[in-house]
Amino acid sequence: MKSTEALTELIDDIEKLGHKFFLMINIATSEQILSERARRGFLEYGIETIQNFNDIEVRLKSYRKNCAPS
Repeated sequence: MKSTEALTELIDDIEKLGHKFFLMINIATSEQILSERARRGFLEYGIETIQNFNDIEVRLKSYRKNCAPS
C-alpha cells in the first residue's frame, strides 16, 4: 500500500516536472523579448526546475531500491 502511494506521488511529481520543462522550452524558444526582471525570473525558475529534477531522481532511485522485487 505504501509503495503504491509513493509511486503515485512520484508519478504526479514527474508529470508536474514535465509541465515545467514544457513551459521553459516555450519561453526559451519564444520570439518575445523578456525584460531583465523576466529573464532573472526565468533563470530562477530554470534553476528550481533542475533542482526538482534532481530531487525526483533521488526519490526514484530510493523507490527502486526499497520497493522493487529482488
